[in-house]
Amino acid sequence: MNEASPQVNTKEIPAPKVSLIVPMYNCEDYVEPLLDNLCGQDFYDIEIICVDDGSKDGTLAALESYAKKDSRIRILHQKHKNAGAARNYGISEAKGEYLMFPDADDEYSHNYISRMYEAIDSNNADLAICQFTCIDYRSKTEKKYMAYDCLFSPKDKAIPPESIRDAIKVIENYPHNKIFRKEMVMSAGLHFSETDSLNDFFFSSAALLSANSVVIISDHLYNYRVYANPKSISSHRDKNLSDMLSVTRELFEWLRDKGLYERNRRAYLRKWNASFHSYAARCSREEFARDIVDELTKKEPWRNMSDRELRYYALIYTGVPRRFKKNINQSLLSGLEEANIKEVRRILSEEYGKNMGRDSYLTMRFAQIRQAGLVGTLEIIYRKLKNQRL
Repeated sequence: MNEASPQVNTKEIPAPKVSLIVPMYNCEDYVEPLLDNLCGQDFYDIEIICVDDGSKDGTLAALESYAKKDSRIRILHQKHKNAGAARNYGISEAKGEYLMFPDADDEYSHNYISRMYEAIDSNNADLAICQFTCIDYRSKTEKKYMAYDCLFSPKDKAIPPESIRDAIKVIENYPHNKIFRKEMVMSAGLHFSETDSLNDFFFSSAALLSANSVVIISDHLYNYRVYANPKSISSHRDKNLSDMLSVTRELFEWLRDKGLYERNRRAYLRKWNASFHSYAARCSREEFARDIVDELTKKEPWRNMSDRELRYYALIYTGVPRRFKKNINQSLLSGLEEANIKEVRRILSEEYGKNMGRDSYLTMRFAQIRQAGLVGTLEIIYRKLKNQRL
């Protein structure tokens, strides 16, 4: 009599609801506390995809050791590229209906996943955004950030895109405080930029402009720890200033190729302006100033701007306070001559000096302007206006 063949369980393991994708590079000290946090969440139906980005320390060994404790942990490995490439690799392997992107060196509340999942799933939304707390280890300060003003948006209710599109300037690019519907990510062709910094700019911005509905969560669900890890990108961002132009151009080209630029033109320009100011504050390289001038004078979308729009944005780039813009604008309209540059500088000097009452502030302010190449940028824009060629 033949022995009965052993039965094979062919039932497929159901896909997890949420895939958490974590890029890891030389962060062995953070592996255990991070995985303790994520594995101990009050939402169990997850997979944790840890992408080792060619670490040279004990990160990979620490991951492999911890993975033996929890079958929900998956380890991927790649040669060292950057966090953007690691996240893209994780997306390609993710099995969940939703995607989240925690960072290795941040801290998350016990209901970080459950609150995000509940908000996006119950509203059938494409994107949900929570509030977070920024802990700056350099200045020893703690500040609660509002991803979007909840006073003007319904709590945990879906907001249509036309109501939130202009908020793109104030919604941070961080993917850590967001949960994304994977179907939306794939259909919109979203990916993380493979730059050394700002690799999340395109992904988060394009997701906001692609989403059919967005949910704002009022709870502060994680601590964003700035300068806690000296090896992190945020600790060395001033070395990668040209990345700002690279990722903003990537967003513009995506909008243009999908025929979405005209509809989102205002939102794009607001985002570009916010990023410019953030990076100009760190700038100390002439190369960055030259790149800015080249971007504003030779490339889209600036080519199709009217003279009035260029004047407006030129003023924004100088960081001129709103109460001074009327006087400066009169100078701009007086003939668009090169001499106007001196007039603008004179007005800035008089107004800052008179209103601030401190020579030290004026000196600091002009040092910032020179470092950021803002005056040079303004001169180029004026020359373009003067010659009437865009």
